[in-house]
Amino acid sequence: MIESAERRKHLRVATNRSLEYVVGRHRGSGRLADISLGGIGLIASHRMLRKGMQPRIRFRLDSETIETDVVICRVEGEERLGAFFVNLNPAQRAALEKLTTPP
Repeated sequence: MIESAERRKHLRVATNRSLEYVVGRHRGSGRLADISLGGIGLIASHRMLRKGMQPRIRFRLDSETIETDVVICRVEGEERLGAFFVNLNPAQRAALEKLTTPP
């Protein structure tokens, strides 16, 4: 399902994919709730992830593994977070465009 919010720059696609992240020497996992060209919504423990942190994340999009840095920009409730991408390479951007472009 593709969603658009008035204040958002990119279309979001709801998803339920597993996600791994690394912050310093700490590793964790969570779930992607939604994804766009600009970033992700994720479900993960706030004990290790807080607003302003810059974890490295990894997840799969069909045949492409996306591994990149993000910045946590939003914290909602106990486990819901928002993050924007930092330094996507052209192949990663193309994979995201394929997923998030309406038919």
